[in-house]
Amino acid sequence: MGESIKVTMRVTESELIDLIDQHATAVVQPYEITIAQYMYAKGGTRQHARTILDNLVEQGVLTVRTAYDPTSGRAVKAYRKAE
Repeated sequence: MGESIKVTMRVTESELIDLIDQHATAVVQPYEITIAQYMYAKGGTRQHARTILDNLVEQGVLTVRTAYDPTSGRAVKAYRKAE
C-alpha cells in the first residue's frame, strides 16, 4: 500500500473518465430508455427529449441513473418507470 504506480502511457483525463465509466456503471437495460432512444422514437432535439424525461423524473413518474451504453461507448442517463 502507498506504493506509487509508474504511468507507462499518456492518457487524457477525458479518456480515463470514459474508461472508468465503462467499468463502474451497469449497461442500459431493456426496460430503460436513453435520451437518444427517445429522440429516435419521437423526433425532436436532444434538449427537448432531456427536458421531457427530466420533468417526468421530477414528477416521480420515472427514475434516472447513469448507465453504460455499449452502442455509443459512453456513460448515459437511463430512465425507467418509477416503482
